[in-house]
Amino acid sequence: MKTWILVADASRARILSANSSDAKLREVEALVHPASRLQTSELVSDGAGRIIKGLGRQVHAMMEARTPAHETEAIRFAMTLADKLKKALTDRKYSSVTLVAPPHFLGLLRQSLCERVAHAVTNAVAKDYTRLAGDELSDALLACGALQATKQEAL
Repeated sequence: MKTWILVADASRARILSANSSDAKLREVEALVHPASRLQTSELVSDGAGRIIKGLGRQVHAMMEARTPAHETEAIRFAMTLADKLKKALTDRKYSSVTLVAPPHFLGLLRQSLCERVAHAVTNAVAKDYTRLAGDELSDALLACGALQATKQEAL
C-alpha cells in the first residue's frame, strides 16, 4: 500500500511517498505557486473597473473584487493540487493520502478535492511544515501522527 503525504501552503507544496514496506519518505514532486507570494498591488490592476452609464448616473461595477487577490491565488493553487491528486489516484500511484497544511489552506484543499480523493484521505494535519526538510520533516510528521499509519503497516 503506497501512501502519499501532501505538505503544502498557499505558495508551495511537496508530495512525498511512503511505502508500507519501509517508512522512509521519498519526494515525488515539488510545486510552487509564485502568484501567492506577490504583493496585492502586483496581483490586481489599479483601474476602477468597467463603468456602466444609464439614466443619467454612473454605476460602477466590479469596483472591488469579491474575493481578495491572495485568497483567489490560494484557491487556484489548492485546485491545482487537487487535480494532481485526482490524476495520480486514477493512475494508481497511491492508495491513501495524508494532507498537511496550515488550517486555512487545509480547508481550501478539502473543498477542492473530488469525492474519490476525499475518500482516500486517511489523515489531515493542520500544521505548516513546508519549510522543514529531511529528518526534521520526518520527525515532525511522526510527532503529529501523519506517518503513524504508514509506520504501523511496516511493522
